[in-house]
Amino acid sequence: MLRACLIALGLGWPALALSAAADPPPAAAVAPADAAPAATDAPAATPAAEPAAPAQPTPDPIPDPNAPPPTPAPAPAVPAAPAPADAPAPIPAQPTPPPADAAASTPTPAPAPTPAEAVVPEPTGTPEEATASTRASEEQGTLVGFLGYELPVRFRAVLQYRQLAVVDQTPANDRAGNFDFVLSFKPSKAVSTFVTLGVLQKGWAEQDETGAFFKDMSLGVSYTTGLSLDGLGVGLYEKQQATLGANVRLWLPTSRASDKQTLYLAPELRLVAEAPVLPNWISIGLEFRTSYRFHQLAERAGPEGGMNTRFTMQAIPYLDAEVLKLGKYGTINVELDVWWVWALLYPSRDGYVADASSQSAWRQNYGWDLGIAYHPKPWAKVTVSLEHGGSVLRDGIVNTFFTHRDETELAATLDLLF
Repeated sequence: MLRACLIALGLGWPALALSAAADPPPAAAVAPADAAPAATDAPAATPAAEPAAPAQPTPDPIPDPNAPPPTPAPAPAVPAAPAPADAPAPIPAQPTPPPADAAASTPTPAPAPTPAEAVVPEPTGTPEEATASTRASEEQGTLVGFLGYELPVRFRAVLQYRQLAVVDQTPANDRAGNFDFVLSFKPSKAVSTFVTLGVLQKGWAEQDETGAFFKDMSLGVSYTTGLSLDGLGVGLYEKQQATLGANVRLWLPTSRASDKQTLYLAPELRLVAEAPVLPNWISIGLEFRTSYRFHQLAERAGPEGGMNTRFTMQAIPYLDAEVLKLGKYGTINVELDVWWVWALLYPSRDGYVADASSQSAWRQNYGWDLGIAYHPKPWAKVTVSLEHGGSVLRDGIVNTFFTHRDETELAATLDLLF
């Protein structure tokens, strides 16, 4: 019997082993749908971090208009540029310097275009001392007149806010403040010596910066005289005078952009003539400026590249109309000017087939300013203006605009003479 059992067991154990292998072990059973997932040693996946917002581009001057011949907006800058601008060129519609001393708004230099076409009328500077504008004449008086006597030293402050007329998705890039100051000494009624300095405050700043930058400083002397119109034999102009003036000043590279462009100095000559058309109502004038810039290097360093500006000329015809007299509350004037700037760059070592492509050829900018000025006192003026400036050559062809969303600006200016 025992022998029969052993034989049966020896024949049946392979079948039992095969049957056991066919059935899955209990641990491999599928968990019910509502069961919690099994814990694993691998860490849970984390969502990808959102990409950092791209840094906003730096506007370049503010061609900077009282800049030595801006930017350009640049911009700022502006715009900027050939002439030093307070920010690296190029810049879109950079904030520009305030009007000539106590005069109607001086043209705003166009924003610095592309390096191949960059033209900045003047360096980012401050307003020059009054020369030949009746709007800045001695008869208008100053705040110190209330002391009962005239002081030979005068101080002028021009505070200005600028922004593009058409705001885009990054409005801070297109806003800026100009704070300009002029200290002058008048040894005589006709002659004045002066020093100017200003600060450009951008609407946004790089990390660890305030957005405030010094402009170029200038030292100069001005001369103003009158020319009687009695000799014309026209009753309307009896006892009327035309005003003639000139100043010479030297721009010094105190701005960061001028330092980057290796500017040594830039002497400038300014001539102004103004005469009444309808006395005590409308007057017209013509301003001419020319400047030569001495640079250590003819070519600009950095990503903007291009050649530095060597020589500039600027012509500005303007009109001033007194449209409303408010008695003891002052007057309201309309101010209009147009301007053209011609700039010659340093010659380039590279050769060009077409003259229009040569970086030693002349470049031209143009623009206009239209403003309403309120004179509550002879020593104070508040101006709101619409200003435009741009390059004549764009992409190698003549392509001008009367207005442009990246070049037309609104400006509000407070001008005080102490």
